[in-house]
Amino acid sequence: MYVDGRGFWENGSQHLCSRAVSNVAVTPPLAFLFVVAVRGGTGIIVCRNSDLQEPLLVEEEPGCLRVTPYLDAGLFSLATLSWLNPLLSIGAKRPLELKDIPLVAPRDRAKTSYKILNSNWERLKAENDNPSKHSSLAWAILTSFWKEAALNAIFAGLNTLVSYVGPYMISYFVDYLSGKETFPHEGYALAGIFFAAKLVETVTTRQWYLGVDILGMHVRSALTAMVYRKGLRLSSSAKQSHTSGEIVNYMAVDVQRVGDFSWYLHDLWMLPMQIVLALLILYKNIGIASIATLVATVVSIVVTIPVAKIQEDYQDNLMAAKDERMRKTSECLRNMRILKLQAWEDRYRLKLEEMRGVEFKWLRKSLYTQAFITFIFWSSPIFVSAVTFATCILLGGQLTAGGVLSALATFRILQEPLRNFPDLVSTMAQTRVSLDRITTYLQDEELQEDATIVMPRGISNMAIEIRDGVFCWATSLPRPTLSGIHMKVEKGMNVAVCGMVGSGKSSFLSCILGEIPKLSGEVRYF
Repeated sequence: MYVDGRGFWENGSQHLCSRAVSNVAVTPPLAFLFVVAVRGGTGIIVCRNSDLQEPLLVEEEPGCLRVTPYLDAGLFSLATLSWLNPLLSIGAKRPLELKDIPLVAPRDRAKTSYKILNSNWERLKAENDNPSKHSSLAWAILTSFWKEAALNAIFAGLNTLVSYVGPYMISYFVDYLSGKETFPHEGYALAGIFFAAKLVETVTTRQWYLGVDILGMHVRSALTAMVYRKGLRLSSSAKQSHTSGEIVNYMAVDVQRVGDFSWYLHDLWMLPMQIVLALLILYKNIGIASIATLVATVVSIVVTIPVAKIQEDYQDNLMAAKDERMRKTSECLRNMRILKLQAWEDRYRLKLEEMRGVEFKWLRKSLYTQAFITFIFWSSPIFVSAVTFATCILLGGQLTAGGVLSALATFRILQEPLRNFPDLVSTMAQTRVSLDRITTYLQDEELQEDATIVMPRGISNMAIEIRDGVFCWATSLPRPTLSGIHMKVEKGMNVAVCGMVGSGKSSFLSCILGEIPKLSGEVRYF
């Protein structure tokens, strides 16, 4: 193309003129930015939504109580629960807000409980000489929280002892009302003993229930954290047997049942102690006929042993059916697009309803068994008292008013643990099943700890480096999935992984993340 000199000069002058105009135009903004940079502030106020500026953590708010008063409460405050008074007074004046609720103490937080339980669990796994035998998760829980359980056992035992003071002293009170005064001012002494026993019983009951609730909270929070962290470290082969629905079941159902067992923990040793105390009081009042009470009580307990075994089997089948239903439901939700495209909704709905029917069948059998156990033990107090008085009459024993009232009061106290025994048996069966399921899950194979190596920062300009990498999804396969992998990625580089379907792109990314078993080589992060 031909251009004369005049035209070139005219075009050049126009270009220079446009550049000069643009330089002059940007001079004021540049000067303004220079002044702002020197001053260090713009003076511009940006209005933002106040809701978005609220802190995510309550402890960041200046007006919030840092820690619950329960942490520093004294003996009197703990006994009377007066450390709750500030919160209750605020709640009486106005509705409570989030900033009014104090934070839990550091010792009660999930992080602390998780560290204690996880350390004991890892120690038990390391001491287990037989890899095929599961470690005892129950023993790890007991080792971690035995101090809290022991302190709570003191309140439970003291509560049981003072609860039998009334039945034991009632015969003396009846004799006193009949005109038999053993020593001066016996009435005042008996009234003082009754009052003190009831006061101690009330205080220990509150502390017992509070301690049990805190113990269950620690167990639940620690187990939930362990189950969640285990899900992050499961190997590829272990993930095939544990779906996301099953893991949710572990945290929502099994962990809850293990934590709720803290309410029945002390019943294991309190029930025999209560029976022994009741027999001693009955022997004092009705003599040798108290042996009939022991026999009737043992019969009531022994009858439920085979039924409890059947209920445990039903619970196993129920949890297996629940897991299968959750697995299929998760699979349907993940592949909902395919179900809609193929019009398979009704087919899979019928399949899920069928699985729900199987789960309902085992649930119905479990509840029927529990109802049978409950019926036996709710009728056991009447059965025990009838057998005891019948035996006393047949043996020719003399029943006094004080003895009969003392025996009836003893039966009334004894009927509570006997009625709770069906729940104890049922809870023990469910807790054992849940512990076995969680233990099996926690001992599944994890990702290799040396799958990736994290190098110190700043020693190289590399971001990721793979040397002589050989990877395989399953060690039983004849050929590795990826072999001879060499790669260096510098910081700031943009890397694209391309290839045909099935060529190993996803496996290559998984080997970088350490999610595929490594046979040899090194994967380094910088």
